[in-house]
Amino acid sequence: RGRLQRDGVPELPPRLRASAVAARATRIWDAACAAGKPSMFRVLVRVCAPDLAIGVFSGCVQGLFSALVRPLVLKRLIEALTGDESMFPPSVWIVLLGAAIFIEGISAADRMYFGADALGLTGMSAVAALAQRHSARLPSCLQDSGPSVVNLVGTDAVRLVENQKGLILLPLGAVSIAGGVAALLLTLGPMGLVGLVPMVLILGLNAQFARLAKEAEHRNLQLVDARMHIMGQVVHGVKAVKLTAWEEKYAKLLAAARARECVPLKRWRIFLQYTRQVGRANPIIASCVLFITLALVEPEAMARPADVFAAANVFLSLRLPFIILPEAMTYLATLHVTLARSE
Repeated sequence: RGRLQRDGVPELPPRLRASAVAARATRIWDAACAAGKPSMFRVLVRVCAPDLAIGVFSGCVQGLFSALVRPLVLKRLIEALTGDESMFPPSVWIVLLGAAIFIEGISAADRMYFGADALGLTGMSAVAALAQRHSARLPSCLQDSGPSVVNLVGTDAVRLVENQKGLILLPLGAVSIAGGVAALLLTLGPMGLVGLVPMVLILGLNAQFARLAKEAEHRNLQLVDARMHIMGQVVHGVKAVKLTAWEEKYAKLLAAARARECVPLKRWRIFLQYTRQVGRANPIIASCVLFITLALVEPEAMARPADVFAAANVFLSLRLPFIILPEAMTYLATLHVTLARSE
């Protein structure tokens, strides 16, 4: 293999270039300001509308096929293999199962490209361009009154991309849960809803973790601003600092500011890990509750392998949504903080 050359790299589509995104974001923001209702969220939605629409649609298709179509096709396949009544022979159901998995994979790839990569880069370019434009128009006497443009571009815009990659999974999670509920009702009847009770309770616990993570993120960004202001003082007054030999004092001051900044950052990471691990255990706990309840209340249901395997497949499909939904709550809360600071 030869070394990667510049000519071998695919060209970036014109609509994703920073200059085009900045011009589009500036035009939309000026129109919103003229209407008296400027909102960074609405501006980003309009700037990223094509990629957002494709990403959301692909996530919905992936959730529908993973939680509803695939378990039901698997149920029919097992019924055909075990000799129960079936509309088609097993070979037809195998082909349909393969087609469902193929469509699920294609929609997942589209969701990751349009909803994560393209959407995130467009949003970061728009926020960075608007922050730089605002800082150029701000009087010097007001430049230290709020978040610095360096922090908005270097920290908030980057975190916007990180949060957005988790948020694009929200449609996938919502459609997967709706499809999973429908699949459980179609396979096990009302008894299938027993497994959703612990899921909802654990989801409420994760909502509290998301609220605590939002508070930690807000405090962390405030402390980042304080540290950046100290660094700005050092840069602007470097001659005085060198002349009076204050380097060590400022170094200690910056180290203390960074230490204070890391405390809420650690809390945010801890709460994020709480939501991930509890979300991973959620479908396992729910499936155990469901199958134990079925064995005690309706033992004959456990003798139907098609229903049991289909229900187990539904809970396996719901594992990802119940991991990403709590994370999406955390990302949504932190995104609200980031956009509020950008405005």
